[in-house]
Amino acid sequence: MIFPILCAEDAAGQPFILPDDLAGERSVVLIAFLQHQQAAVESWLPLLESLTHRLGAFHYYVIPTVQRLAGWQGEFADMGLRLRRSGQASGHLLTLYVDLNDFNRALDIPTVSQIYPLLIDRAGHVLWRAEGGFTPEKAESLIASLEPSPALALP
Repeated sequence: MIFPILCAEDAAGQPFILPDDLAGERSVVLIAFLQHQQAAVESWLPLLESLTHRLGAFHYYVIPTVQRLAGWQGEFADMGLRLRRSGQASGHLLTLYVDLNDFNRALDIPTVSQIYPLLIDRAGHVLWRAEGGFTPEKAESLIASLEPSPALALP
């Protein structure tokens, strides 16, 4: 499965091309759809912060994914997102405005009721995926998928 090439927006409002502009050779993208999913997103952050510090070629991104709206509705949604994200780390936050049906179909995401952590490389290959918040089993599975790469070997 390939992550589609899409234009997102960083916390400063600058364009960011996914997956081309990813900082890591491999990156976890935490795809979230609804504001109440913040707790599930935050449950992953301690592990992802740790991996970022331990692995030189690894990065993560929190990606609120929003249905693309036209006209004033799009501006209203954008303003709300900017206000909510103002306190978050700007280097990890990207907002993605898409047609949710097309996006979810491309990544085989069956519902917006869960978050979806995906490990992808710069070419967009989805190397690992999970559904929902952090669990030790999901963490072990993610770490195991990182270990085969010599550049990403855990210390």
